Amino acid sequence: MWQAFVDWFIAVISHWGVLVTGGIVTALLNAIEHKREKPLSWNFHRWVLLLFVLAACFLAWNDEHQKVIESTKQIENDKPKLVLIALQMMSACAEETNIVYVFFNVGVKNLGAPTEIHGWQLNIKSDSINVDRLNPVQIPDGFTLKDGNTHKIFAKFHRNNRLEENTFPPLQHNSFVGGWLMFNLPPGISLNQFTPRSTVIGTLADRFVRNPS
Repeated sequence: MWQAFVDWFIAVISHWGVLVTGGIVTALLNAIEHKREKPLSWNFHRWVLLLFVLAACFLAWNDEHQKVIESTKQIENDKPKLVLIALQMMSACAEETNIVYVFFNVGVKNLGAPTEIHGWQLNIKSDSINVDRLNPVQIPDGFTLKDGNTHKIFAKFHRNNRLEENTFPPLQHNSFVGGWLMFNLPPGISLNQFTPRSTVIGTLADRFVRNPS
């Protein structure tokens, strides 16, 4: 505490010395005295010196204030700060098992420190669906989705399409990646529940950790 006061006092004296020995105010006072051809009164100088002391106190405080601002910015830059964008959602049903698959195409932008991203979870809330903390499953390489009526392939996934492949190693600052996540919904949920009328709200949650390096 005492050392902090000493440092502040030294800063005040330093700023006060600069104000007294130079600056616009001092130059203006010298010009006024030169034009009047006589010195200003001591009472006037006393108020000017007091004003300089107050200004020096403010400047010393402002120095520390700016240091706190810069330190806060640095701390914020050292934290993970991810922005998630759900680009697309698709759903399909396996003919053999009637299991419903939900696919999310997700974009991730990192505005903070380099970050490892893992532990994705899906939560769905609607009138007919209530799913909490559903973990994704790995999309098999070459996995395809077919139209139920025409049996034509309308989507095919490869390894580099998986989001978990694109978020390792750690996502660097100001970087953007995207990819797909696949979730197997619990038995009993039908594909018809994923219509616009069902007002399904899906949220993706992630757990991320700071890159140790």
